[in-house]
Amino acid sequence: MKSQSRTKMLVAVALLLALLLAGQATADTILPIGGGGDTGRAIGDAGFAYLSGVRTAIAAMLWNRLDPQMHEYYDGVVLEEQTYVLPTISIVIALDPEFEQAYFVAPWIIARRGSVDEAIELARVGTVNVPRSGMLRASYAQMIAVFVKDYARAAEQADIAVDLEWPNLIDQHNWYGILRSIYEKAGRDDMVDSLGLKIDEIDAVLGDQLGADEHDHDGDGKPDH
Repeated sequence: MKSQSRTKMLVAVALLLALLLAGQATADTILPIGGGGDTGRAIGDAGFAYLSGVRTAIAAMLWNRLDPQMHEYYDGVVLEEQTYVLPTISIVIALDPEFEQAYFVAPWIIARRGSVDEAIELARVGTVNVPRSGMLRASYAQMIAVFVKDYARAAEQADIAVDLEWPNLIDQHNWYGILRSIYEKAGRDDMVDSLGLKIDEIDAVLGDQLGADEHDHDGDGKPDH
């Protein structure tokens, strides 16, 4: 029943979007040229703003339908085999170019399938469209390190990621660990030490919220706290 309800909702929203677009097109054909130009532009601007809200709502609904499939139903499927999600992710990005999670998932699937250049470019586009996302910038840095082995370039992206926004302290803690490993490979000892201190500070705040392996910062197999 839930599936049917979601489908009906998507169809209803799609029909609404089509009606709004058709209405705007009709208005454009009947608006007089000249004095009504300013009014026409105002109506057009308002319509575009409203349509933008509809588009982002549809994108969110599509993602909410897709996300449980990736993490539950297809949980045992290796990343490179999850190509079935790419068409939906493409639609989500087309509807909402600032949809953060889509840029986080799709590049890794594409890269694991062998299209590294395409994947890294998509990750880069994500950092442009969602410039305040530390997660996307860190993921972009990690892709450069993993697939291109250009650690100096990856470290440059890490420099930007460190001071950006994070969904929560746990994500920030975990990604700082990845960025720290990039700095190690790039020979950036100053940032290895600096980020190590920041990780320790977050670690102290999170305490028992982290697993034992996440407390092991030096990789010796034993929790450091």
